Amino acid sequence: MEQFSDERTMGGNRPLLKFAQRFSLLAIATMVLTAAANGQQMPDFASRVKYTLPVTESAGTQPGSSQTQTDKTKDSQASDGTGKQEEKKEPTDEKAAVKVNIITDSAMTSSLNYKPITKKQRWQLYLAQDFTTPGAYLGVILSAGLDQAGNDPPQWGQGASGYAKRFASRFATNVVQGSIQSAGSYLLKEDPRYISSSRKGFLPRAGHALIFGVLTYNNEGHVTPAIANIGSYYAASMISTAWIPGHSTIKYGLEDGSEQLALGAAFNLVQEFWPDMMRLLKRK
Repeated sequence: MEQFSDERTMGGNRPLLKFAQRFSLLAIATMVLTAAANGQQMPDFASRVKYTLPVTESAGTQPGSSQTQTDKTKDSQASDGTGKQEEKKEPTDEKAAVKVNIITDSAMTSSLNYKPITKKQRWQLYLAQDFTTPGAYLGVILSAGLDQAGNDPPQWGQGASGYAKRFASRFATNVVQGSIQSAGSYLLKEDPRYISSSRKGFLPRAGHALIFGVLTYNNEGHVTPAIANIGSYYAASMISTAWIPGHSTIKYGLEDGSEQLALGAAFNLVQEFWPDMMRLLKRK
């Protein structure tokens, strides 16, 4: 009888084991980092601070007129402040529509009163998911760590040098995947964000999250296959074999692409219930 540790047995179950490791790490990271991520939603304390401009009285200014001038200045400041807030309201809403979750490295919008993503928001989301937010690096760091623990690929060895190569590989793959997804979703008029459910109850919402790993909305707000999202995972995995030694392009592309797609569905579960987790934390 063959032992479980036999190389052929382990090799046959390797994709499943890797997925189980990554999903377990995702669950642990979600619990540990939820509190830290909650700090991103801190209120803007600057808006609570009141500023007043000093009023300099000239020698010929009467006290009454000085008071009147002060009142006018305050009224003018209040009017200007209101105007500025109204002017800033729209850009703030635009940024909120593409805010990237630190855990999942993806943005979310609701299916309730759905608003299509704009060209500007697509560009902002692409930069945020791949370069400018902590979420763009957290998944890369964890994935490279798992590759290091599994010595995958063995040609890169261990130590700092091996981890650096695995980190660079995962980061490059992430950028390739994000670029293909962004360009493809624009051409196909698909929304690259996760579309949250408007239904109530755990099971309906969980089912929605899983199925929307392969579905999304188009620019008209209709459900459509997420061709750009699905294709980007497989394409990026196949392209990565150009610099990862010892992997067959087709075999590795299908295995790793399927793994990333399954993890994407798991990330959707985190996205779907993220607001609920934040509310629970705020009650404590």
